[in-house]
Amino acid sequence: MERNKTAKYFKYAIGEIVLVVIGILIALQINTWNEERKSNNLLKKYEKNIIVELKTDLLKLDELDSIHKTWRNSLLNYLDYYNTKNPDINILKSKRDSSKTGLTTPFHTSTYSIQDLISTGNLKLFPAHKKSAILKYKDLHDINVFSEQESGNFIKISYAEFEQEIDLLVLYNYSEKEHSAVKNWNYDLTSPQMRLWNNVLAKFLNFYEYQLLLHEQVRKESKELIEVLGDGNEG
Repeated sequence: MERNKTAKYFKYAIGEIVLVVIGILIALQINTWNEERKSNNLLKKYEKNIIVELKTDLLKLDELDSIHKTWRNSLLNYLDYYNTKNPDINILKSKRDSSKTGLTTPFHTSTYSIQDLISTGNLKLFPAHKKSAILKYKDLHDINVFSEQESGNFIKISYAEFEQEIDLLVLYNYSEKEHSAVKNWNYDLTSPQMRLWNNVLAKFLNFYEYQLLLHEQVRKESKELIEVLGDGNEG
């Protein structure tokens, strides 16, 4: 009878252990499901945010390109007349004075979610093809930022060279007494000042055209990334 009781207790103990193990396994599985659900929800949130931010980028690019095209065309209008056989210096000066130049606020992506993904390590949430598309976009944006900075520096250098050869008091309307060494350079196509000013315009023109090309690449990558992230059916 004692042996029977021991056997029963032993079977009971084994049954308890089995139930505990099963309970642990179920708890682990539930925890795994919860973690997967949280990760999936976080992934979807990132995707949604990035898509919204990319669409903001597209609007920014359109605004910048509109400005760059307007300024580029005004410079081309001046250069078209400059390159004629015998341009009238007064007309040329008028076209040059009306040409538009300037450095716009550099394009910086609104995709702060991508920066967060990289800094937090949450980029690992994405499947390989989406991760690759995100990194490709970021690399292209970094190239654009570097290009704008370098081009802006080159323009500033050219303009500094031009300023050294003119009368800044007159340029900034602090005086009407232009120095004799540079007097009326505006009306002399062969003057060093005219050459240096045209160098500045050439730098601006090159900057606008290059940025238009680079922005088109960024625009293309933005649209492709939107499609990859699952928003291809929206505008």
